[in-house]
Amino acid sequence: MQPAPGVEQIAEEIRRRLARQESAAGLPVERAAADGKEHVYTVVDLLGYEGPALVNHVYRCLLKRDPLPEESKTVLAQLAADPEWKFELIRDLATSPEAVAAGVRLQTEPHTDTIGRLRLEVAALTRRQQESEAALRQELDAVRLIFTTLFDAKAGRQDIEEMLLEKVGRRDFDQLAEELRTQTRKEMAAFDARKADRTELADAVSVKPDLAHVLEIAAGKADTAAVRALQSTVHAQRARMLDIERRLALVLEESRKRVPNDAAIAAELQGMYDVMYLELENVFRGTRDEIRERQAVYVPYLAKAPLGEDRRAIDVGCGRGEFLEILTSQGFKARGVDVNRAMVELCSELGYDVEHSDGIAFLRSQPADSCAVISSFHVVEHLTMEQLFAFLAESLRVLRPGGILILETPNPENLMVSTRTFYTDPTHRHPLPSALLRFLVEAKGFVATDVEPLHPVPDFARPVVRESELLEELLFGPQDYGLIARKP
Repeated sequence: MQPAPGVEQIAEEIRRRLARQESAAGLPVERAAADGKEHVYTVVDLLGYEGPALVNHVYRCLLKRDPLPEESKTVLAQLAADPEWKFELIRDLATSPEAVAAGVRLQTEPHTDTIGRLRLEVAALTRRQQESEAALRQELDAVRLIFTTLFDAKAGRQDIEEMLLEKVGRRDFDQLAEELRTQTRKEMAAFDARKADRTELADAVSVKPDLAHVLEIAAGKADTAAVRALQSTVHAQRARMLDIERRLALVLEESRKRVPNDAAIAAELQGMYDVMYLELENVFRGTRDEIRERQAVYVPYLAKAPLGEDRRAIDVGCGRGEFLEILTSQGFKARGVDVNRAMVELCSELGYDVEHSDGIAFLRSQPADSCAVISSFHVVEHLTMEQLFAFLAESLRVLRPGGILILETPNPENLMVSTRTFYTDPTHRHPLPSALLRFLVEAKGFVATDVEPLHPVPDFARPVVRESELLEELLFGPQDYGLIARKP
């Protein structure tokens, strides 16, 4: 009979086998970057880790390298302050030049609502549970390995007990066994708790409950009764307001039939539509901050405007005053004009010089050669050809020599714009291709015309499946274009 192995030999054998298992294991989504192929990941692929393991995993997947010590330190500090920042970390790394050079692309979802975020959290929780199960299985395998090693050596139970009693006393052995049983019970309890949490969240998402219920499960303290009561109050007030507007419109329509040419009645009717159009702009065009950020692209052109004692600028169709703010910040004496009364009132409240008037009529009232800049954003697509000719002719007359004309309009070369988004504004007449608008502007006397394609659909809003570059450009290319011309 072979001599029984010592405890040190058994422990060493266990360490060697575990080391081989760990070296054979690997992160499932850390793919090599040298194969020259595009590597596509989802957010779910990158979640499921915490702390340094998360940082190492994300850098290896998206940048194909380990994080530098300073990078790791900075990222861990930010994650400690805000655990939700991991989503911004993944987005920033995935869109970095280094990730692009490595052939890495992040597959994003078209929406980021609360339910979508919960689905990601459920996936991360599932992954963590799988890792916990794997660790538990590894511990069980280690225990089995001990008994397999001992019985493979053909040591009888009495020999095993005698060997263990020689190394540690019976009391120490019993104490170690009890500690092992206690630790096993704790691990199983934690495992069951994680499984219950995952099941509750998965059930909540799978049945697609209302938003209040999802928040109640995620946060544990949402007062759904109060939320529903508030929603009911808001809906009741809105219904009451809409009914008042409907009855007022009926009264005004009947008054206009009796007094057909009354300007006051027509103005009141138009005022009701103006408020609704302002709401439409807020929903479909974007916020004031977003539009102002987009229009900042024209600042270099403003620097080329002719200097003078009175740097006057006119923004025709000034809307919510975004470009008036830019003109003022660049030292111009800006004045806006708009036919929408609600827009004019908003700009006046913001402190801008705005007139409620038709744009062409306003230009006709201005002296010749009196203005350095005339701008008009998303207006020309509302005009008839006769109105557009008149607008261009009056702009040329009012501008000083060397003055700048800035026009921006939807780009019909983008198929999504020309077939869908252009018609989210019911007052649009027809789109104007850039070649046509350039021809009309130059035919009316302007020179040095530049066309700037603007505002392509961002990557995160594009679908994952991509066709040829030409089709991608037609579908997701620049959504607007700006035309900048100069008076000779």
